[in-house]
Amino acid sequence: MPKKITATQSQGRDFAQIRLSGHAAAMEFGINKETFLKRAKQLGVLPGEDNKWSISDAAKVKFTSYEVERSRKMKADADISEHTARELQGELIQRQAVMDFCEGLAVIIRQKILGSTMPDNEKDEILKETSNLLDEGIITKRTCSPKCGVGAGQDIPASTKAKD
Repeated sequence: MPKKITATQSQGRDFAQIRLSGHAAAMEFGINKETFLKRAKQLGVLPGEDNKWSISDAAKVKFTSYEVERSRKMKADADISEHTARELQGELIQRQAVMDFCEGLAVIIRQKILGSTMPDNEKDEILKETSNLLDEGIITKRTCSPKCGVGAGQDIPASTKAKD
């Protein structure tokens, strides 16, 4: 197994390489020791045989994590901006608007069924099935499914129709 280099040479002189324990590295870079160790493990930046990190490896742990977090935040901000733009362009319908529409439609259908001349047992059957549809959230599950690329609680693309 090759021996780890612990000194560097510059202009003919040897300089000891600075090595930091997890605690020292965390303090040097202003983060919690457990956070430093967790990030190092996630990034695959492991300590040397002496159970210490070089300054460059410790910096990778600190700043690579920062870049990953910064990138995640930028993506989230871009997603929000895109969502807002689609909403302003009328490409999305608010989930609550769909729910309100369905509830209003259910009231109208119920009134029409109750006022019809069909036998009471047929009225009861239709009303029960309609109620089950709304109670189970079938309509919102179909309109907020992976088929249209949105999930429950999100806005619904205006051009999307439920497909069976």
